[in-house]
Amino acid sequence: MAWQLLAAALPAAAKVAGTALSKPRQEDYAPQTDYMKKYLSYIRGRSSDREVMHQAMQPALRVAGKQGRQMQRQVGYDVAKSGLGGSGIEAQMRLSAGQQTQEALATATDKAVAAQTAETARIGQQAAGITAQIGAEEARADQAFKSAESQWKRQLTSDVIGGAASLASAGITQAGQLNEAKLMAERSGYFGSAEDVQKMIDQGWTPQMLQQESARVDGQVNTLLGSGVELSDIHAELGLGAGYTGNAVAPVVQDTTETVEETVVTEGGDDIVDTADIEKPDIKKIEKGKKGKKAGVFDPEGSDYDLERANELDYKREDDPSGKGHLPSLDSETGRVLKGRGNKKEWDLMLEEEEKRGNKIVKKDDGYYYSVPKEVKKPATKAETLTISRGTVKGEKVPDISIPKGKTPEEIAELLSYDKDLLKSFAPMRDYYGLSDEDWKKLKNIIESGKTLASAG
Repeated sequence: MAWQLLAAALPAAAKVAGTALSKPRQEDYAPQTDYMKKYLSYIRGRSSDREVMHQAMQPALRVAGKQGRQMQRQVGYDVAKSGLGGSGIEAQMRLSAGQQTQEALATATDKAVAAQTAETARIGQQAAGITAQIGAEEARADQAFKSAESQWKRQLTSDVIGGAASLASAGITQAGQLNEAKLMAERSGYFGSAEDVQKMIDQGWTPQMLQQESARVDGQVNTLLGSGVELSDIHAELGLGAGYTGNAVAPVVQDTTETVEETVVTEGGDDIVDTADIEKPDIKKIEKGKKGKKAGVFDPEGSDYDLERANELDYKREDDPSGKGHLPSLDSETGRVLKGRGNKKEWDLMLEEEEKRGNKIVKKDDGYYYSVPKEVKKPATKAETLTISRGTVKGEKVPDISIPKGKTPEEIAELLSYDKDLLKSFAPMRDYYGLSDEDWKKLKNIIESGKTLASAG
């Protein structure tokens, strides 16, 4: 039982293991921000080096210096020309030219500072945008990892619960099957008490084994009951009850057959003779009836059924018209009884059936029992006719079949309507009819092959 539960658990365990191994890793969900961080560092570096101001001041300084020098030269020329050199007027003129140069430098500085301020603001906005992008990417990666981890946990939990449910379901199913098989085994009484059945289960008997063994033993018991064996004897023969080991083997018994309906065979004419007038048994036929039978297997005084001879005659259980699967009681070729006299129940049923057909059972010199007509006529002359009475069906008499003396095998087959059962009824009287072995074989071949008179001719 444990291995069956293990088999049910293995697929679920494999699924759980696969899910556990697929756990999300933090590094697989790292944000892709390396390039953005490098670009942000570059922008911040540009903001701190004041490059715009420097580039704006250089041209202004060059222009202001050039203009200041030109103005000073012009003052020196004008003073020398007027003869005012060294006077206060020259000093005033040079001071005025220097102030103009300073004003030009101040204006250029203001413009450069304004340009640098604007550039710094622009870079700051760009850096802020990149910083926001970096933050968004990091948040997205973190959320993706958390979602994957949460989904993994839910899947792992689902797999574990599913595996447990599968295992529990398998256990419940097996427990139900075992209880059902155990109950059937207890009710059958084949294996002893409930405690005995439980011991079998403890020893490893599965529900399937109990069901199969119950069905097998049931078939054997029914076969033996049909043979007239007492139930107590059956239990002893099969070793049923407490301590059952499962090695029951049905003993060799006669087949539980019902006598196949055969017709009463009589002949035309009024001369009646006693049993002494019956021809001696055909030794060849008797030997044929014994062919392949081991000594001591079939005892006409015992309770067995001659299965060896039944197999030689190709008797089939499915040919039983009653549908019960029984085999015939008589040898269709010799009329020999195939049931042992020791089985009184079956023997009495056979006697009753043969009595209805107008036959009787006699024991011949070979030690076997045969069914023969009660009224045995002397062999017919050419003018005599063999009559086969087919008895009654549902209280109504079935028309007899008349076979005039001297008919060929083809004509006899036609009169028998190519019926195998009628051929079996004709068989015990073929010697009295005067049919040779060769013609008998030919007649059998015609009927068994289903040839019509036209095709046989």
